[in-house]
Amino acid sequence: MKLCNRVSTPWICGFLCGVCVSGAAWITDRLPAPVANAQEAAKKPAMQATPKESPLFRGLDANLFMQTSAEYRACCLQAFNLADRVVIDCLKLANQPVSDKRSAVVFDLDETVLDNGRFQTKQIRDGVAFDAGRWTNWEQNGGSELDVIPGAKPFIQKLASLGIERVYITNRNETCHAQTLEALERLGISVPPDQLLCASEATGTNKTKRRESVEARFQVLLYIGDNLRDFDEVFRYNEQTGIDGRKKLVDKRSEKFGRDWIILPNSAYGEWLKPLGRGEADANQLLPNVARLSEP
Repeated sequence: MKLCNRVSTPWICGFLCGVCVSGAAWITDRLPAPVANAQEAAKKPAMQATPKESPLFRGLDANLFMQTSAEYRACCLQAFNLADRVVIDCLKLANQPVSDKRSAVVFDLDETVLDNGRFQTKQIRDGVAFDAGRWTNWEQNGGSELDVIPGAKPFIQKLASLGIERVYITNRNETCHAQTLEALERLGISVPPDQLLCASEATGTNKTKRRESVEARFQVLLYIGDNLRDFDEVFRYNEQTGIDGRKKLVDKRSEKFGRDWIILPNSAYGEWLKPLGRGEADANQLLPNVARLSEP
C-alpha cells in the first residue's frame, strides 16, 4: 500500500617488406595451434563471436551524453531531489501510522545507482553490440570499475538517517550476488544481503514477484529506476504493443511518475531498444520529413 502517490624508393621498399614480414610473424604468433586431424577438430566447440554493432558506433552519442554532458548530470540530480521531496511528503502524511511495516524505497541498480560507463566505453571501442558473456564477466570482475550515479549516494544516505530501508531489485544474476554486495560496499553503500534481490533462473528479468515480496515486508514509499519495467511488467516491449503502445501505457499511468515512480535517463540501453537494432533501417522510426513548401 502506498502512503502517497554507451623518402626514397629503395627505403620505402625495404620498409614495406619489413612491415609485411613482421606483420606475418605477428599474425602467425596469434593463430591457433594446428589441430592434429579433422576428428580432433570436430571435438573443439565453435567459437561464439561477439556480435558487431550495426551501424558501427550507433551508441557513441548516447553514451557521450551520459558520460560527458552536464545535462545528464542535472537530470539525475533532479530525479533524486524529487525523490527526496516525495519521501518527505510521505512521512508528513504518515502522522498516524497506517501500517506496522517498516518504510522502504526500492531501487534498481544499474544506471539507477551504479554507473556502468566503463563497460559501455569498452563496447564502443571494440565496436560490438551487447554480449551476455561480456556482461557476466563485468558482473563478476568489474566491481572496482563502477561509479555511482550522480545524486544517488546522498539520497541513500539520507534515507538511512531517517530510518527508511533501502531495497535493491536488480537483474544482475544471483550467481554474482556476493560480488554486487562487495561493489556496493566499496562505493560506501551498505546493503543487507536479503535486501539485494537479483535475477535467477526462476524469476528471469521479470521483477513482479520480487516487487511483491518487498511489498509484503515493507511499506514502499517509492520506486526508482531507469527502465519502465523497473515499475511494472506491463511496459515490456512486444510486437503487439509496439512503440506507440508503450507510450500510451505511460500516458495511462501518468499520475504515477514523480509520485510513486521516479525514472532516470538512460540513452545507452534498455527496453526502448527492443524494436530497434535493424541498423540504418532504424531511421524509419523517425518522424516524417518536414513538408517542403517550395523547391529551393
